Amino acid sequence: CPPAPPAAWKVPPPPSRPPPAASKAVSTAAPPMPGAAEVPPMPKRAPPKAANLLEEARTAARGAEIFICMDFEWTCDEGDARQVRGDDVEIIEFSYVVYDAKAGTKAIEGQHYCKNERTPITEFCTRLTGISDDTLANAGTLADALATFEKAMSEERLVGRPCCAVTHGSADLELILPMHCKALGLQVPKILQTYVDLRLAAQRHALAVGPQGRKVSTLRQICEALGVEMIGSEHCGLDDSWMVLLATQQLLKSGIDLRPVDIAAEWEGFFAAGNQDSRLCIDGLPWSAVLADMHAWLKKHVGEGLPDQVEILIVLGMDNHPQGRGIVDFGSHEAAVQALRAFEGGKLMVCGDVAEATYNERLLLVRPLRKDELELTTWEAFPTLETKTFGPALAPFPTDVKDLRRLTPGRGV
Repeated sequence: CPPAPPAAWKVPPPPSRPPPAASKAVSTAAPPMPGAAEVPPMPKRAPPKAANLLEEARTAARGAEIFICMDFEWTCDEGDARQVRGDDVEIIEFSYVVYDAKAGTKAIEGQHYCKNERTPITEFCTRLTGISDDTLANAGTLADALATFEKAMSEERLVGRPCCAVTHGSADLELILPMHCKALGLQVPKILQTYVDLRLAAQRHALAVGPQGRKVSTLRQICEALGVEMIGSEHCGLDDSWMVLLATQQLLKSGIDLRPVDIAAEWEGFFAAGNQDSRLCIDGLPWSAVLADMHAWLKKHVGEGLPDQVEILIVLGMDNHPQGRGIVDFGSHEAAVQALRAFEGGKLMVCGDVAEATYNERLLLVRPLRKDELELTTWEAFPTLETKTFGPALAPFPTDVKDLRRLTPGRGV
């Protein structure tokens, strides 16, 4: 990976919110990569699994030269009487910064506002993202944004080179973009169907370097763990794209396993002859989801195909808190295949109670298990504040929301 530029070169914060304009991309001759943070210390202990896995991962990471660091903002609302439901949102900002790791430079960046057509810009959305109806008055469409992005990626210096996207979490590229494209009759660009989940990669890095009990989930927490200074405004797509880039650069320097996911190949592999895995991962769970919510949600969408007995586990992080993922064992590969097809595109989970401040609704991704889940050990009981062992691990899915609240004192008991 390229060396860091001179320390004197400070990172100029990208625009938090430029004047409203139709979708457009900014392409530059790319100065050297601005002020990366100090290289994180080498691991104090080896990552889980055999040492040769790390070398294999480094080899795989070196295979990609271009990293498309992305962040989208979409229409949203809060509360139980939402004007925008989680399974019918629209992308209103499509932003990216493309990093040429071989040259050590930013190649291009783009910030595209996309006019909403079906869903309103709510007060909550404006508070969260800074995007208002005025911001989008002269905006283009998602189709415009995709066309401009693909044109930018077809520049001679980029075309044909191995690349992958990077996003903070799975929602942007595995749920929101496919859902919005499907609604508009558009195709997701093939170049965006292989990506790195920054959150999972950063958690693997944190596990390798310690300390135990650290929480690495939000973009701010990831940057803190990697020694990257936050710049710009959170929930501005362009600013967050820059933070994804700077965090990715630090992970590349550390040599951690980035584990790019080929979404289509993953699905094909699950359906392939000879695969007998009966388990699926549920990604994006609300913090307040308990076992009864899981059973009701599965029954609603799988119906009679749901076996009478399914094992449901929850994924715990280094701090023993739920990580928003669960593992469901459907008992047979055939049942898991049926469930995967039923959940294609994501399904909304609504759970909790408004009066008890536990109400949540989330669009959940259902996918095959990845190494991040396959490497986990399983505990016999859900942890408490007195638990002395630290994750990551799998544990029985909690049955009472009070068990979840006790792990997070800020939410009360």
